[in-house]
Amino acid sequence: MLLKFDEIISSVKQKKLKPIYFLEGEEAFYIDEISNLIETTALSEADRSFNQTILYGKDSTWKKILDTVKRFPMMSAYQVVILKEAADLKQFELLEPYFQKPLPSTIFVVCHKHKDFDKRKTIGKLLGKADYIAHFKSEPIREWDVKNWIKDFVSQKGYKINTKTATLLKEYLGTDLSKIANEVSKLFINISKEKEIGNEDVEKYIGISKDYNIFEYQKALAAKDSYKAWQFVQYSVANEKANPMVLIIASLFSYFSKIFIYQHCQGMKEQDIAQAIGIYTKFPTKILQEYGLAAKVYPAKSLEKVFSILHEYDLKSKGVNSATNDNGALLKELTAKILFA
Repeated sequence: MLLKFDEIISSVKQKKLKPIYFLEGEEAFYIDEISNLIETTALSEADRSFNQTILYGKDSTWKKILDTVKRFPMMSAYQVVILKEAADLKQFELLEPYFQKPLPSTIFVVCHKHKDFDKRKTIGKLLGKADYIAHFKSEPIREWDVKNWIKDFVSQKGYKINTKTATLLKEYLGTDLSKIANEVSKLFINISKEKEIGNEDVEKYIGISKDYNIFEYQKALAAKDSYKAWQFVQYSVANEKANPMVLIIASLFSYFSKIFIYQHCQGMKEQDIAQAIGIYTKFPTKILQEYGLAAKVYPAKSLEKVFSILHEYDLKSKGVNSATNDNGALLKELTAKILFA
């Protein structure tokens, strides 16, 4: 039975447990959250040492898993078996008999990360029909939803963050929710709940400089501000891990795509333009002004060149049609070409 994240979390907290939890999909964060909750709360601490087993698909066989899930618990109502990296398990289909008739005293958690399970197989068909299987599909978050996700995540932990700082985190960390959650957790350790998290906190505790981040780089390119753009390049060359080439290109593509959308929304109402671009705020005027200025700096032909440049350097950063694998050199070339587009 396909369930929502909140439904599974709520039922686990209430100890309304299912014999099988099948967690699949591209976004690992939600799968980890459900798995970790079951791992830490389904059994008492005393029972875990005898009745909780963690297995890994790469290091296990279907027979070992079957033997484990069929084992009876010791001095407990049930045992917990968690299969991580399930997508790496060979001959997964040989677990079909157990999926058709699971043991009521076993809580079997399957973490099938980063890809969907084949629904044409017998197990795949059972996922949508069997009410004893809690089936969850973890979809990747949309790029324009990340900022609001960060704000919600911070709020749920009892902290406050302003929109500008949430946007900075989103531009720097991308759409990997696990990575975002890990980095933001550094802020919770160092900042009181009474204080609103700002850019200076992010710079101090995560290491994202307010002057040398992808957000400021995008604005510098949009305004063709060579000085600020080259400041970012110099910082990135010296701190390659802080600004990976793949993240820079993805962020620039997203940013210039919004400029492209803005150009094709002329004559529309402000809120309609904001929605088309992916700005979900009651007061989008200031943000739209930035895209409006960038749209004048980069008319249609210039934008076409920018997209071509981004495609070229995306391939070069992956070793295609490139004489160098020096990302610093590639970033310098990319920046120069965009500034002259």
